[in-house]
Formats: sequence, structure tokens, C-alpha cells
Amino acid sequence: MMPAVSITTSPSSPTAGQELARAKQQVIPPELAVRGGLPLGLNLTDAARLIGVSQSHWYELLAQGLIGPSTRKLGRRKLYDADEVVAWWRAGCPSRETWMRHRRK
Repeated sequence: MMPAVSITTSPSSPTAGQELARAKQQVIPPELAVRGGLPLGLNLTDAARLIGVSQSHWYELLAQGLIGPSTRKLGRRKLYDADEVVAWWRAGCPSRETWMRHRRK
């Protein structure tokens, strides 16, 4: 079990950034910290947050076939590949159909 980390300085103090970086290293081991600590798999809420939309808006877009990335099942959880979500965003958020055609090339 990882020890709890408390940051006692204010965000404006010069050492706050250093303490935050050290806290991240304790929570996410450096060898697992990819893309600045972004996990490999994102649940729906985190995928929506990464793109900058609400969870309910993500569900609406998903129902309309406008969310390109697909999920992977891990146990009972469905996770989006973080790299795919970012690539989909950078490609201009094409519809699922267009995105799947693009991925096959």
C-alpha cells in the first residue's frame, strides 16, 4: 500500500511544484508514468474530461456514432486507449465510421 502524500505548501510557493512532482512520483512510479502520468486506459469519465466535454455529452456523442475510439474490456470495466483518444482528437474528431476506416489503413 502506498503511503499518503500531503503537500503542506501553498500553490504559490516556489517549492510547491517540486513537492507536487515528488508526490506524483510516489503515487505513479516513474517507470509507469507515461504521457506525464496519463494512464494507458481511461474510463468514460476520464476520456470525456481529457477531451473537455461532460460525461453526459460524451454519452450523447457516443449514441450518435460520433465518438471514434472504441473501448477495451478489462474485467468488468470498459476502457479507452489514451493514445487512441488523443490521436482521434488530433485527427479532428471524425465519426466512428470514418475513424475505423482511417485506423484500418
